[in-house]
Amino acid sequence: MKTHLRTAAVALFAVFLLWLYGGDVVRWGRLQAAPVAVMNDAPLLPLGLFGTVVACALLAALSTRLTKKALLPPRVAKWVPVVAVLLPLIDFVVISSRSSFVQPEELLIGAANSVAQAAAENSGTQVVAREPAVLEAAVAPFTDVPIFVKGERVPNWKVQLREGCSGPAADARDATPGTIVYCVSVDRRQAWVNVVATAAGHTFGEVAMSGLEAPWVAAVQLDQP
Repeated sequence: MKTHLRTAAVALFAVFLLWLYGGDVVRWGRLQAAPVAVMNDAPLLPLGLFGTVVACALLAALSTRLTKKALLPPRVAKWVPVVAVLLPLIDFVVISSRSSFVQPEELLIGAANSVAQAAAENSGTQVVAREPAVLEAAVAPFTDVPIFVKGERVPNWKVQLREGCSGPAADARDATPGTIVYCVSVDRRQAWVNVVATAAGHTFGEVAMSGLEAPWVAAVQLDQP
């Protein structure tokens, strides 16, 4: 009974590794092909490939033990379980610890809110702020843009000013991914801020506004006279 449980545990662990690292390989491929992707960091292809090989080797070692037919050299089969256990530990403790634990969607929302807050602080009593320098300075501290285009990270945020709006920007127009659109109303007493990335809830996709309502849209509004 214990032998069967141990075998099942090893098989499940191998499947977990295959899901984890094989998934990274798939995500890396999708990242290269997608017009736009929203994520903090690109998957590490070498790590994904190595993890996938280790998972397959662990399954082969398990098959060798069950069928008595050697699928791997004895020395390799001996070390595969050790590597399989150490790999995710090193990955999570050393490699993943360097990654941000903030969700990329939260970074998009935070960038839009930062622009809205800066605009509110620099608005007059009659019209909202419309100075590009003020808006661009608001996102200067956000150095890592969680947006990729064809596998390449967008290097920095951009801010695009639009006027004559009746609500948040509904389309990207000529704005590229990583652009924060600051849309000012006709009477210039309010503005809406949202981001050009992918549609809300989609990691991979076409160029689109991240959303048309809260929390994806930040608003600036002056008090009524």
